[in-house]
Amino acid sequence: MTDLAKKTTTPQQVRAQQTYERILEVAAEVLAEAGLDGLTTNLVCKRAGLTPPTLYRYFHDKYDLLAVLGHRLMDAQNQVLLGWATPATLRQPPQALGRSVLELFAQVLEVTRAYPAGVSITRAVQAVPALHGVVLESHRSMAAALAAVCQEAFPQAPPERVRAMTRVAIQCAYSLMEMLFDEPEQPVELVGEGLARVVVALVDDLRP
Repeated sequence: MTDLAKKTTTPQQVRAQQTYERILEVAAEVLAEAGLDGLTTNLVCKRAGLTPPTLYRYFHDKYDLLAVLGHRLMDAQNQVLLGWATPATLRQPPQALGRSVLELFAQVLEVTRAYPAGVSITRAVQAVPALHGVVLESHRSMAAALAAVCQEAFPQAPPERVRAMTRVAIQCAYSLMEMLFDEPEQPVELVGEGLARVVVALVDDLRP
């Protein structure tokens, strides 16, 4: 975990858990409405009907809030990837694999857009240097998980190459997703097709 994420205290008692979740829920609402600059702990407290000392029992500042929101969003995104990543999926012929990657990308986009303040959280964790570790941790974790699946699918592939190729694939996917949020005029289907071509080429490099 990042240092920011380690600062937060996850409560154990039911009532405290409810308060903790309420704070995060309101923080997401404020972030979606007012953006990163408009998100303040005072506003969150006012909206949630809490006193600042109550919030500070769990979160030091708004960046602690964003760190937890970022982790949760990326966990939801990563579950989609983990459900997709199997040796059988990666061994598909290039055309079928490309279609599968395109569908996966669409699913991750859908999960992000449907998640409370998902797009706003994505932008916020990218915009705040102190939160870059949250993103990096998630990307590295998913790259390692995907590398393990790739190694199982293509046991003859050099491990160093597998690790590099999977890290490139993860970075490309998330960078393109962020681009679509920042530039909504971009054609989603064509961007997804571009990602699919990249992933197919990377996997082809690992095939026997």
